[in-house]
Amino acid sequence: MRPHNSFKNSSSFSFLYVFFIATILLLPTVSFAADGGGRKERERDRIVRLPGQPPKVKFSQYSGYITVDQKAGRALFYWLMEVPVKTEDAYKFLIKWLERFPQYKHRPFYIAGESYAGHYIPELSQVIVRRNKGVKNPILNFKGFLLGNPLIDDYYDNVGTHEFWWNHGLVSDSTYNNLKKYCSNDSFLFPKDGCSNAINNAFVEFGDINPYNIYGPACDGIASHKQNLGQVPLPFRYRGDDECVVKYTKQYMNNPRVQRALHANVTRVNYPWRTCRSAIRADWKDSPKSMLPIIKELISAGIRMWIFSGDTDAILPLTATRYSIKALKLKTNTSWYAWIDDQSEVGGWTEIYNGLTYVIVRGAGHEVPLTQPQRALALFRYFLKNKPLPASASN
Repeated sequence: MRPHNSFKNSSSFSFLYVFFIATILLLPTVSFAADGGGRKERERDRIVRLPGQPPKVKFSQYSGYITVDQKAGRALFYWLMEVPVKTEDAYKFLIKWLERFPQYKHRPFYIAGESYAGHYIPELSQVIVRRNKGVKNPILNFKGFLLGNPLIDDYYDNVGTHEFWWNHGLVSDSTYNNLKKYCSNDSFLFPKDGCSNAINNAFVEFGDINPYNIYGPACDGIASHKQNLGQVPLPFRYRGDDECVVKYTKQYMNNPRVQRALHANVTRVNYPWRTCRSAIRADWKDSPKSMLPIIKELISAGIRMWIFSGDTDAILPLTATRYSIKALKLKTNTSWYAWIDDQSEVGGWTEIYNGLTYVIVRGAGHEVPLTQPQRALALFRYFLKNKPLPASASN
């Protein structure tokens, strides 16, 4: 399920999809029953073939929209992008989506996302848990969520991120001292002048590297991060090699054949699809400082929770996440160990707490599936099985 690509460049943006477009709503597949009109609608939404992709797809893909204002030609995915959306509205969207696809009602439901998903997924999860309280057979049978390299807490994310920069030799001692002085108690996304200046100095000292994957190649042909200073919030100021992916994604998603295949842009807007718009920089300020209280509430509710980090990410690195987890003061059920991937190599490290599993993915950047897809799939598979990752022979 993906947001519709027709949305206006206005100051009213949904916090749900603006920063992280790869949020996944996970529902186990079921066979479609012959239910008349409902089946016809689903068949109309089926993606038969995508340009440039293999002709035979071994699984069913669907992409559609739910009309909420037929006269204006507005669809629900489009609507989510255009109006000021709160978490309650996101919950309503999910309920409406299940009304469109009733075969998924009451089935195990999971949410996954990365980066700023560390905010909107816990917030959405909190609403679902509270709405489901006392309901024997909830329509949204919410079981758990996955968070990758998430933004969780301003204080710990600032402290842990800047510590990672210094520990990996990316910044000088003087810059690190300024980061500690000006940034520790500042907003992570919208720092004040003192912190912003320290961050800009750090970026200069970084050189032309990819902070989303510090050991990976930079992206040629894209404006350097120095040109982007102050334009957008920290995690999105420059993207290194990831920007190459974004560049090609923009070209692909704006291809008319692709849009027809995805049943997208049904309202025929006259502006291109973009991953993120700079207008949010000036107008978007409603980011809570910490998700830790909500995470504690969800742990108490028995929600399955896995958090994972790519160990080469300098945007929201593992040190930041580990500080946030430490602040939860959870009991350790299974101590730190190396886990093995499908090639019998060390895939990373993990520790299991009471109510939360933390996983490090070796060699992965900010977006783990992009840089380590096989290890990401292994993690994903074990999460759905509700089983711990396999230990290496030396453990």
